[in-house]
Amino acid sequence: MADVKENGESESRKRRRGFDSGVDEMPEMEQTGELVTPATLPKLDSNQRHALSLAKKYAQEITAKHQQAKQSEVQVQQMQSLQEAANQQRALLLMSRIYIGSINFELGEEAVRVAFSPFGTIKTINMSWDSATMKHKGYAFVEFETAEAAQLALEQMTGVIIGGRNIKVGRPNNVPQAAPIIASIQESAAKLPRIYVASIHKDLSAKDVKSVFEAFGKIKKVELAPDTAPGKHRGWGFIDYENHKSAADAISSMNLFDLGGQFLRVGRALTPPLPLFPPNAAPVLPSLLTSAALGYSSSQNKDPNLCIVDGDDNGNKKSMVPPVATVTKTPVPKTEAPSLAELQ
Repeated sequence: MADVKENGESESRKRRRGFDSGVDEMPEMEQTGELVTPATLPKLDSNQRHALSLAKKYAQEITAKHQQAKQSEVQVQQMQSLQEAANQQRALLLMSRIYIGSINFELGEEAVRVAFSPFGTIKTINMSWDSATMKHKGYAFVEFETAEAAQLALEQMTGVIIGGRNIKVGRPNNVPQAAPIIASIQESAAKLPRIYVASIHKDLSAKDVKSVFEAFGKIKKVELAPDTAPGKHRGWGFIDYENHKSAADAISSMNLFDLGGQFLRVGRALTPPLPLFPPNAAPVLPSLLTSAALGYSSSQNKDPNLCIVDGDDNGNKKSMVPPVATVTKTPVPKTEAPSLAELQ
């Protein structure tokens, strides 16, 4: 009986200590206090040192190739950005140019300037002259400062009688590749409720213009092209509305509206907002962009001495005409431009 009790207590103690009755106790490990130190690595022999040198050289070559590839990628992106900027600038220049045909031979550059200056600032008027008769050949290329001025002139001056002849107004067609870029520019501009206003009386301020045009809706900004004289403008600018309906109502109601004795020319903005500078203060375009924009026709036509236009003196479309012989630049006259009724 005593043995059973002793055995029972022994079994109970084993269970409390976490051991099963049929399992022997784990022997305790003896700790001596000694540390195991790793074996010392052998020194590299000559072959191993050569292999290590080759590995380092290979790693350096790979790193240099990665850096060169990254630099090449950056250069390609920069070239693409420059090319896109050049294409966009060429498209903007083309959008700002018009062709005028059937011009009376007795009229000169000044008559063309007076007739077309109500639409905006004219940068150049290029007329081709006949050396035998010392008269122009009846057509001219006009470049405005803005694409909006060229578009309004194209819409409103075709068929107008000047000097007894119905003039023809069209677009130069010497860079067909620019059409997708032009469409992209106009698509971006169409998203904005923005209009172009020209033939604004010089005595009217931006505040005066806003007070007239805000009848069609809330205006966010009125920006008039500054002139060289402080506080003066050049008679045209842009108005930003808060919604497209206000912009459309302003165009339909205010185009050819008599404001201060001058007929306003109003149309939708064709280009995204750009900074407006006084005359002779705008950044000069790089010669590469200018030559690409104005001289591109020579690489597209079989005859580099010809360029394609939309119309000629006989009304033929896409006819070949000689390029402009002379480029003249004269200041805008101080006299008031004639109204549309007077031109007709």
